[in-house]
Amino acid sequence: MSQSYPCASAPCALVRDAVPATLKKNHARSVLALMVALSVTSANAQQIDEVVVTAQKRSQDLQDVPIAISAFNQEFLYTTGVRSISGLEEFTPGLEGGTSVTQPRYTIRGIGTSDFGLGADPAVGVYIDGVYVGRSGGADLPFSDIELVEVLKGPQGTLFGRNTAAGAIQVRTVAPQTDSFEGSIRARTDNYDQRLFEGLVNVPVSDTFALRFNVFSNERDGTVPTVSGRHLGNVDTFTWRASALWEFNDRGRMRYTYDNNEVDQDAASRISINDVSPAGNDPFGVTSTDVTLNQERRDLEGHGLQINYDLGFAELEYIGSYREFDTRNQQDEEGYDRALMDSGLYPLVYIDTVNTEDSEQHYHELRLTGDKGSLQYTVGLNYYQEDGFQRSDVNISTEVASLLRGVALPPNQLWNENYDNTLKTESFAVFGDVIWAATDDLNVTVGLRYTDDSKDFTWLNESNNWDSSIADIAFNPADGHLIKDEVIATSDSWQDLSPRVVVDYHFRDGLMAFVSLAQGYKAGGFNALAQGSRYDEETVDNLEIGLRSEWWDRRLVLNGSVYHYNYNDRQGTVFVAGEGSSSYQTTTGDAEGTGLDLEVTWLMIESLTATLRYGYLDAEWTDFESGGLDLTGEALGTPEHQGVVALDYAQDFGRFGRIQFHIDHTYSSARPLSSNSLEQRFNITYETLGDDINNTNARLSWFDASDKFELALWSRNLFDNEYATSSGNLFPAFLAAGVDLSFTERNLPRLVGLEAVYNF
Repeated sequence: MSQSYPCASAPCALVRDAVPATLKKNHARSVLALMVALSVTSANAQQIDEVVVTAQKRSQDLQDVPIAISAFNQEFLYTTGVRSISGLEEFTPGLEGGTSVTQPRYTIRGIGTSDFGLGADPAVGVYIDGVYVGRSGGADLPFSDIELVEVLKGPQGTLFGRNTAAGAIQVRTVAPQTDSFEGSIRARTDNYDQRLFEGLVNVPVSDTFALRFNVFSNERDGTVPTVSGRHLGNVDTFTWRASALWEFNDRGRMRYTYDNNEVDQDAASRISINDVSPAGNDPFGVTSTDVTLNQERRDLEGHGLQINYDLGFAELEYIGSYREFDTRNQQDEEGYDRALMDSGLYPLVYIDTVNTEDSEQHYHELRLTGDKGSLQYTVGLNYYQEDGFQRSDVNISTEVASLLRGVALPPNQLWNENYDNTLKTESFAVFGDVIWAATDDLNVTVGLRYTDDSKDFTWLNESNNWDSSIADIAFNPADGHLIKDEVIATSDSWQDLSPRVVVDYHFRDGLMAFVSLAQGYKAGGFNALAQGSRYDEETVDNLEIGLRSEWWDRRLVLNGSVYHYNYNDRQGTVFVAGEGSSSYQTTTGDAEGTGLDLEVTWLMIESLTATLRYGYLDAEWTDFESGGLDLTGEALGTPEHQGVVALDYAQDFGRFGRIQFHIDHTYSSARPLSSNSLEQRFNITYETLGDDINNTNARLSWFDASDKFELALWSRNLFDNEYATSSGNLFPAFLAAGVDLSFTERNLPRLVGLEAVYNF
């Protein structure tokens, strides 16, 4: 007669389900033995550290916040080598950002925007030290001296406001400290001659005033080989920050921060995948380019002021900033050097695009946060203003223009078309959020934000540089109606009420469940490359049920949520190529998604920690047409499964120092392709198309006994897995003439390097 043992608790169930089939044959006796062993090994373990976040505009333990959050502290960023928001997508299921520094396209849970123009806003709000960064071209800054990064998943319209329909990302830098002098120097290199240097110093000038400076420089040679021997994809960025903190009395403090960033590196490396290219259809062979200035450049500076004052009954906080940047991104759009081509029409084809932006932004927020009896409240107002300029150029060889337009043009010259756009945005909002402790265990949160957005926008489509009577090739709408050399101006405004309602219940200390209904809003706008075209506002309604739990005296933390959203009036553009001309057409549509987020941290023994992050998403269009195709019922294009597992091990050797070892493996299922994708419509194939993506990173560090010196050996993409990460074709209609302009981009190869750190 077999004997059974109860296993009802969550941690017990986790272990039970993880037991291999060979052990299950021995039924519960083996499970009990394993549980006893785990209890013994965990008895001397420490607790998992508390993470303090500000997702509800107040400092709270992550475990008390009823929002889906992935939080990353300074130690994690240094250990994994993550150097920007885009680098976090590997460790944050549901987050995607792309590889461009000046044109990142952040999406969370499949919600984002495909429009790169000035007239549209991002769907993910980025905040640096509480300052809203309204234009994505100035958001992806190098991580240097960062205290914490919070990725808030799902719409955050009430507390964070406009353009957080998908979620929000908060980056918190380390503030000056008045109690200690400290600093560090970090140097890093790798097998592609990386030259990374980072330094910081904190100077307490007095008991109430401190200064903090940090500098970050990162250069690396290109990783994509070309026929000429040159490598594409070099990295070159330099940033520095100065911050001052003044505690002007025992209730108030003021912090000023200045940021400066310079980027001057290669733009995205296009790799041609037609049969007559240097590597043929192989996206991982040598490539070539004939763009003389394949460049991505940015100059940015920002000023921020934060004032906090304790009024006794509440805390008053003011955040103000001024930020400006200009960028230039010129890149190849066919991925080969026509001088090396000797077949068909390929020697005649040249295409590049240039995106130039200038932006000035002002942001002000005044917020009052306090407690009164059973109520915790946050009320505030903010103002955002932006002046922006964007120029979009397309350069095509005159040979191509001659063929398409049937006119004689001098050979080996460039045919140029361009759009100039200007934008003036003003946004005002007032918001309030109240948490009511209905009982000792039950909280009810109600919040509401009112937003008023207005935009003034202009289009100027100049005549091409050869003959104003000849129609455009890249910027010619389907109906042929295009006003040339005349400024077209328009304006519009949008108003929105974004609510949220949350109920959370604490079953015990360390076990909380919540139900949340929240709405996110993104302002309407304009298609920068289609005169007179506008968008309505975009909204996301999200229902979420979540769990925050701690087990074994906080040696196991398990958090998760399930959610469903309705995505309304999603803004976007689609490039439609015709026989001899093309246009960027405005698209809007509705979608829905259902998903799961899971995060588990397990302090297995004092020296060994395991982490799991997993995301599942089933998202599809419910009403959408693009490029003349009805895509209703088809997938949004976001991977269904994404996950990362990691192990961290530490061992102390006393006077001989200590070691730390980290290894992580990330996984993403294949990205589904819609019937409107280039691959489906034009039967484009290449190696790794439709493959799942796997990647492994590792780091081994030695610290001396004083913890002042660290020496580390690290690797990213340890097993040198190769993947084509994206594809494109600016003129797919050329396929009918036997000219395949398809290209891909590929992931970074295996990087192996050394890092040295000295703390003082």
